[in-house]
Amino acid sequence: MRAFIAIELPPNVKTELTARQQELKRAGLNARWVRAENIHLTLKFLGKIDPGAVAAVRTAMTSAAERHGPLSLSASGIGVFPGVRKARVLWAGLSDGLPELIELQKDLDAALATCGFEREKRPFRGHLTMARFRQRVHPAKLETALAKADGAHFGQWTARELILFQSELQPAGPLYTRLAAHPLRGQ
Repeated sequence: MRAFIAIELPPNVKTELTARQQELKRAGLNARWVRAENIHLTLKFLGKIDPGAVAAVRTAMTSAAERHGPLSLSASGIGVFPGVRKARVLWAGLSDGLPELIELQKDLDAALATCGFEREKRPFRGHLTMARFRQRVHPAKLETALAKADGAHFGQWTARELILFQSELQPAGPLYTRLAAHPLRGQ
């Protein structure tokens, strides 16, 4: 099964993100838009795992979560990966709580490495995926849309748990199912 570990967003942040998606849709961006209920903050994409590995993943989540308390996070700003000329992903950024989030992600990655999961090669860049581009978007059109969204703020929240999700790919978009959760407790 496909799986990932993430932090969920509260309804008010998802509502703000959805409102911004609607504005960007009206700008004529041809993209596959992420449904509001599926927007989350991915800490680690595990890929295809054996269902028997869930226990080890839960142990790694516990190890990381026990070292970190709840995180105060804030979502703001919009951008694209890898850049406007070859945009593949449209995202909302994070503006508060980044040092703590990066440390949590590093600890989670290290704990998962002890279970046989490959460590991330690229630096962690916390973001909220809003859309994926199916084809090349004209850079000027994209820059105009991004400029209109400049300074967007989507809200603040306190992240209180790590969640292991199963991801089932379906024609209408992925279906995410919670498999396990562990509270952020700190020491």
